[in-house]
Amino acid sequence: MSSQQWTFSGEDRGEAGTFRASSNSSACLDVAIGAKTRGVWLLACVSGKASQKWKWDSSTGHLSSAGKQPCIVKSRGAACAW
Repeated sequence: MSSQQWTFSGEDRGEAGTFRASSNSSACLDVAIGAKTRGVWLLACVSGKASQKWKWDSSTGHLSSAGKQPCIVKSRGAACAW
C-alpha cells in the first residue's frame, strides 16, 4: 500500500536523514518532546530541522531519532536522545 511506504534520505547504518511519506513527499516524521507534547508526528518537512533527523539500521529494523536535547533530569547529562 503506497500510503504506508517511506523514503529515507540518509544512509543505512550511517548518516542520519529524513523519513518522507511516499504518498506525500512534503510530509516527514517528526519527534516532539515538550511539557505538553510527546510523540512522533507526520508534519511538513523543514530543511535542517533536528527533530526530523533519524537513524536507520536495516539489519535490526531499528529506527531512532538522531536529535539531541537538554535532559529534563540534570543527572542524566548535558544532552539526551529524544
